[in-house]
Amino acid sequence: MYVRDYTETGRPQVVFGGEGENDGQLCRPWGVCSDLEGNIIVADRSNNRIQIFRSDGTFVRKFGNHGSEPGNFDRPAGVATDPSGRIVVTDKDNHRVQVFTPEGRFVFMFGEKGGKVGQFNYPWDVAVDTKGRIAVSDTRNHRIQLFTLVVIDSNFRNARFLGTEGSGVKQFLRPQGVAVDSDGNIIVADSRNNRIQIFEQNGSFLWQFGVPGKEPGQLDRPSGVCLTPDGKIVVVDFGNNRIQIF
Repeated sequence: MYVRDYTETGRPQVVFGGEGENDGQLCRPWGVCSDLEGNIIVADRSNNRIQIFRSDGTFVRKFGNHGSEPGNFDRPAGVATDPSGRIVVTDKDNHRVQVFTPEGRFVFMFGEKGGKVGQFNYPWDVAVDTKGRIAVSDTRNHRIQLFTLVVIDSNFRNARFLGTEGSGVKQFLRPQGVAVDSDGNIIVADSRNNRIQIFEQNGSFLWQFGVPGKEPGQLDRPSGVCLTPDGKIVVVDFGNNRIQIF
């Protein structure tokens, strides 16, 4: 098992992206995930596409364009992979979830705008467990929809809460992405504090890195965060239109 020493974190190993619409450039990126081979998959939101990169930042492929037909996007936000390697995307402004092959071929989709079960009102993020069950944050319906996936029981007896509003240790301002490593450590993109905070499974503060700015290692409203198979932290540096790997 790979064990990460988070006290080593703070200086990026890889930085890529930059504002634009060419291959490898990003415009208001949001969600990010890593597949089993360590490729980095990014929801390039305002370019209405998904881009895939190798772990060193090399552009691999892209798919999607603006529209409402299968395979089109309108501001895709969240992205995840399922156990078979398929790419699951919350197509936010089309109020649906789409599933693609690793190569970007459309497989199927579900959802439409509304407030009933199975309908969405601006779905933002998505997670998939090891059995392929899907959880979607249905933002403006103010709920999480769990497609055969139960995260915590309905009366929240097993729920635990971490953090308060602010800029100190264990405080957050508009936290966005979150990831959990194999040891249960919790990595949070503390967006408006322009930093990443890391906690032990019990909520004890472990480490933080990032300050406002545009230089490598600096952040501007980090949004998505994920872990690669070898334990690196991938951060969507939203305001700088780039990805940084720590």
